[in-house]
Amino acid sequence: MTDLIKDSIDKEGRQIAETLEDIVDRKEERSETDSGAATDEKPAPEKTSYDKIALLALVVAVIAWGILLVPAVNSGYVALGAAVISVILSLFGLKSRRRGWRDTATTALIIGGVLTVVIVSFIVVIYVGLKGV
Repeated sequence: MTDLIKDSIDKEGRQIAETLEDIVDRKEERSETDSGAATDEKPAPEKTSYDKIALLALVVAVIAWGILLVPAVNSGYVALGAAVISVILSLFGLKSRRRGWRDTATTALIIGGVLTVVIVSFIVVIYVGLKGV
């Protein structure tokens, strides 16, 4: 009786091992036949105009920070305008299909947003705070 159980276990074990080997062989055959085909791969995203807008937003944000270094009377207002333009452009740049350009647009959004918040808060504190005194 125990011999029959051992034999059936050995047969099942061999069948399982053969099944695993068959699976591996099938995967190898499939990879050899599909080596040139791109059926499982995602197609590369196309370039869109949003890629250029994301780059432009980053350039405008850096220029806005650079405008603050100019010692002019109204450079803060000009930098604020450039920062707002950068934020708007970066919002459009977020529509890009490529992840790298979306990351660039996100960076421009952060740079322009921080500059906008800093300048607006400074203007509010100076003008509202000093006019209240």
